[in-house]
Amino acid sequence: MITSNFEKLRFYIDNSIDYEEFNLFTLDREQFNLLYLCLNLQSIQQHLPKRLKDESVSQEDAITKKLYKDYSEFKRALDQNLVGLNPEYDKLLLFKKTQKLLDRFLFIFLCGRPFVAADEFDFPHQPRMEKFETNANSGFVV
Repeated sequence: MITSNFEKLRFYIDNSIDYEEFNLFTLDREQFNLLYLCLNLQSIQQHLPKRLKDESVSQEDAITKKLYKDYSEFKRALDQNLVGLNPEYDKLLLFKKTQKLLDRFLFIFLCGRPFVAADEFDFPHQPRMEKFETNANSGFVV
């Protein structure tokens, strides 16, 4: 299905949620080539847009599986390292700390901003250095 508002074209393939969108006023050469490929009569007759979408989804699945595999291996290694370096602490507590540390790593890597200014949010006032010292003095070796 194709929809348009005279500025953008949206192509829906398979369902009414996922779509490929083209802004007709800001197309670069690569986007134009893809749009032309999707609208070309021969491409439509050969079901090329559907095949392109299926290949894209297949590649996304492969990337997701590899990322999850790498993440699981890293999590396991980090947990074993923390347990080995901190035998005096409960393994369940260290497992929870491992998960919290990984959550923070992911947030930093995916957001692209290592620190967010405290005044950007409505958090109770506590200087950042105090927060760091509180966490640093928890006794865990990382």
